[in-house]
Amino acid sequence: MGNIQTHTVQCVLLLNLFTEKIFVILWAWYIILTTFTIANLFSWIFAVFNETYNEHFILNRLEMCEMPFDKEDIKNREHVQRFIQKYLGTDGLFLLQLIDQHADVVFTTELIGALYKSHYEIEEQRK
Repeated sequence: MGNIQTHTVQCVLLLNLFTEKIFVILWAWYIILTTFTIANLFSWIFAVFNETYNEHFILNRLEMCEMPFDKEDIKNREHVQRFIQKYLGTDGLFLLQLIDQHADVVFTTELIGALYKSHYEIEEQRK
């Protein structure tokens, strides 16, 4: 009973070594995913809050639309700015950019054209 052990033994199982390697790989994978996610977040923040990018996005889609539209006309540009600020807003632009990335460009163009036409008709009724 008075026998005290002064040495220790570490148990090393092959499964523990294998599991350690898997967790190191998973940890590295999560770091890579986190980096790309943060970069994507900043690109979306830039795309949503950059007024020049938003105006360019809407003007290009309206120019591709079936209705006659000249993006160089100052009156059209002012009307598009009102359309973006008053009708779509930040959330509408965000939604349209999501639709543009995940759907066909033709669908997005027709959708923006219909929204612009609706906004234009509302503006004409107010006058």
